[in-house]
Amino acid sequence: MVHTLILSTAIIILPSIGHCKLVLCLIENNKVDIDYFGVEIDNPADYMDEEMEAKIKNTTYINIHFEDEEIEYSKYSKEEILKLAKNLLVNLADIKISADDKDIDIYV
Repeated sequence: MVHTLILSTAIIILPSIGHCKLVLCLIENNKVDIDYFGVEIDNPADYMDEEMEAKIKNTTYINIHFEDEEIEYSKYSKEEILKLAKNLLVNLADIKISADDKDIDIYV
């Protein structure tokens, strides 16, 4: 089953390399919010309204997609979700990253 974790932070200009280190640093310094933790979203545009579109322009999103068994999302605390994110990012050998000028997509 594919799961998605979406973290956000104030908009930043992304470096050309070192995205995982950047995300780990943001998590460790409590600079991210958890926007979504659940099953993979088919088409995020289906869930957007004007307020969300305005936020998107001023926010950097870190989308982490990973496969695992079924997860009971509601049982995870904020700390447990961020710990899961850090654990996923440590195993660099199995990570694929794509990024544009402000957002990062990570596939584990």
